[in-house]
Amino acid sequence: MIWQTMTAKQLAEKMDGREYMNEITPDEEREAYCNRLVAVFGYSDDCLEFAGYIDDEIGAFEGRTVEINHDGVVSDEARFNGANQIKAVWCPEGTDFSWIIETNIPHESFRILEDGEHFCLGIVFCIDDLK
Repeated sequence: MIWQTMTAKQLAEKMDGREYMNEITPDEEREAYCNRLVAVFGYSDDCLEFAGYIDDEIGAFEGRTVEINHDGVVSDEARFNGANQIKAVWCPEGTDFSWIIETNIPHESFRILEDGEHFCLGIVFCIDDLK
């Protein structure tokens, strides 16, 4: 398969409205990797998923903050320098989402549904936009 150039906005648009457990296809993950894109979304009630250029799963029971660098996820909070943080918020007040992913990295957002209802507000960013 020949990979096309894809932006964070284009990947977020493709993923927007997908159902839980069908967030991103294997072909889209490979295409995201080739374009240095990372999709981040909540999974189940205790995981933070990274797909694309970073492929990882981090425990996030009741929410969690992690930091990203060009090598992947830094989960040791003692090593955080304040840049490139991603926060997984579980059951945020004032919304009907189970998860909302927040970050200070330039990004695009997308919605994941579960049985047609909001489940997660995820993000897509380009690894080249890290500070």
